[in-house]
Amino acid sequence: MHKLIPFLLFTFVIQTFCYSQERLNIQGAGNDLYLEHSVSPGENFYSVGRLFNVAPKDLASYNNLTLNKGLFSGQLLKIPLGRNNFTQALNQSSSEALVPLYHTVASGETLFRIGANYRNVPLENLKEWNQMNSDQVNRGVPMIVGFLKVNKNESAFAKNEFRGQVRNQNPPVKKETVVVEPKKEIEPVKETKRESVTETQPVNVVQTSNTNNPASNAGKEGFFKQQYSEAANQGGLKSTNAITSVFKSTSGWDDGKYYCFSNDARPGSIMKITVSSSNSTVYAKVLDAIPEIKQNDGVTLVLSNAAADALGVKDEKFEAIINYIK
Repeated sequence: MHKLIPFLLFTFVIQTFCYSQERLNIQGAGNDLYLEHSVSPGENFYSVGRLFNVAPKDLASYNNLTLNKGLFSGQLLKIPLGRNNFTQALNQSSSEALVPLYHTVASGETLFRIGANYRNVPLENLKEWNQMNSDQVNRGVPMIVGFLKVNKNESAFAKNEFRGQVRNQNPPVKKETVVVEPKKEIEPVKETKRESVTETQPVNVVQTSNTNNPASNAGKEGFFKQQYSEAANQGGLKSTNAITSVFKSTSGWDDGKYYCFSNDARPGSIMKITVSSSNSTVYAKVLDAIPEIKQNDGVTLVLSNAAADALGVKDEKFEAIINYIK
């Protein structure tokens, strides 16, 4: 017995080192997400269950196995990701650790498509977790799309605990600035600003508006107007009519960041959308191709509701003129 204890301790130390070096790559899509684990010598349903915070009976059932049959070295197990061990929210108890789960970007994938495949992760979350400053993704790059929730005292993976929570402090500060800037258009607020800011830093006030919220300068046309103008200078513009529908989005209402889906323009490019009836224009970034669902039948452009509101459109479907770089 005394000889066995040092051996078990040595084995645990070796496993902790090996697992703490391992990147966990998520598999599956939608509601059927899982990890793959190759069984090491001496492992069983209970030790693997503790490692991934999943009940042994659930682990056996998911792999069409029985608990009394046991496991063998090198056996490939699928680890189900469910309510107990998978999360896409950065909150946990003091005894839990959140371990990043990665997806490797494939050719042609977009940030929106990746989020949609993994239970509709908001784009803002993906960009926060991966410290991204734009919507562009590159093939072959591993991206965090969720987290394995484990017990710190039972799982060697706890050594890989996510350390990026501090980034959550930054976005609210930016949003506060964006909300304040448009208020300068309201006369009473503008007068107050003039008393305290104009004489000291008039240039900086303008610079802040241009850098953080171009929408405040472009009116309702949106954040991406300048980016479109720069691309348009390169030539290759195409113009056509589009039957347009609307999707709900939380983006654009305060920051002027309008988005759309299109089968014509490439993801990440900017489209100019004009409605002649209201003589209004907005600029929207293409997230992806139009989702193949019934409500999009016969539609050639799907636009965020914030953009439609800026265009003065109230109908579910309407005709618009679109300009884009082919």
